[in-house]
Amino acid sequence: METFQNESITNRIKNGAYRGIVIIPSLLIFVLTISVLTSCVDEEKGVLKSAYAFYDQKNYKAVLDEIDKVLIEDEKNAEAFVLRGNCHLELAKNAFRMNDQFMMVTHYEDASFSFGQAISLDENSQAAYFGKLTALANITFEDESPGLLKQSREKFPNANYTFKIFEGIEKNRTGDRLGAIADIKSSIDSGRISNDEKSLALRVLASIYMNMENYEAALKTLNDAIAHNSSDDLAFAMRGELHDMQGKEEEACSDYGQAVVLGYIAKKEMLAYCK
Repeated sequence: METFQNESITNRIKNGAYRGIVIIPSLLIFVLTISVLTSCVDEEKGVLKSAYAFYDQKNYKAVLDEIDKVLIEDEKNAEAFVLRGNCHLELAKNAFRMNDQFMMVTHYEDASFSFGQAISLDENSQAAYFGKLTALANITFEDESPGLLKQSREKFPNANYTFKIFEGIEKNRTGDRLGAIADIKSSIDSGRISNDEKSLALRVLASIYMNMENYEAALKTLNDAIAHNSSDDLAFAMRGELHDMQGKEEEACSDYGQAVVLGYIAKKEMLAYCK
């Protein structure tokens, strides 16, 4: 450790001090759980009741098996496709936390397809639009995203502040960082987005500041994200990366440790090299 004591943990790994560790920069990944699907097991769910029960238990493989059964009988069940898309979003998040980049992208692509099917069957499904935009954001926004954003805002004017988050992500992707910051801040300040959406917006905003090397603003934003949701493992991981980038190993290791406790397993490998 003494040979590399003046380098960040990440740089030591990149420079060959620790072989076999793959680093996925979490500050570049924006993960959102669609809040439209909350605990909702009741008689009204009919053929999807079992699937929703498994979803609440986080047994996503069982959910997908149940949905396959439903779609065999009713291939035009838009709600089933939305639920399938949400399962793939959750599985993508789990793959990300395990540093499995291939499966993460695979699940986001499957989610995008499922939400697309739902939209084709029910063009008024707000959850389907949110879901597809989320999936596209995590696979670097395909060409269809700008058109989908415009369509979403026209269809759901009451949800414009949520869509501003996605507009900010798209602007950041195309290099308009100041425009992205303005959109995302307006969404956060509106008070009209869900708790999950606010967590997402704060993480996106922090990542933009980090890429701009505005570390003071990034730290304040991540502190806000953690104050908003003390169980946000992604925010702790990002703050750990921020400290790591600045050579603050003690603070980085503390945040990596909390991220691991909260479920971000991939950061456990980083902890092995903390002093």
